[in-house]
Amino acid sequence: MPGNFSRARPVLGIIGMAFLAFANFYGAVSICRVMLLAPTSVWTYGDLGEWVLGEPGRYLTVVVQVTGCLIIPCAFLVSAERYWMATSQALSLRRRGPFSWLSQSCLRASCLLSRKELALRL
Repeated sequence: MPGNFSRARPVLGIIGMAFLAFANFYGAVSICRVMLLAPTSVWTYGDLGEWVLGEPGRYLTVVVQVTGCLIIPCAFLVSAERYWMATSQALSLRRRGPFSWLSQSCLRASCLLSRKELALRL
């Protein structure tokens, strides 16, 4: 979030954040309103999809949910890889001080640890 916010600059970042907050709030309120109308047998998103669209609705909601669960960690791994490549190239171009190897090692270790944590969350 901080990287995206700094790339977008303050005004666009605030507008984008406000839009996403509104969309999240609207989606939560909409689901709550539908759940209030649903019968007591509806407990999960799959049940909700089946109640609204029938049998294809159950499969559609489950497929969308599973796809989101699989794609989001992949996006984080790709962004971590890009960050790792950009920072390692920037540090390798600036070999000035006697302790530059130490800073490079610490940065590489922290990037590898964050990639490992992201991979374990899959």
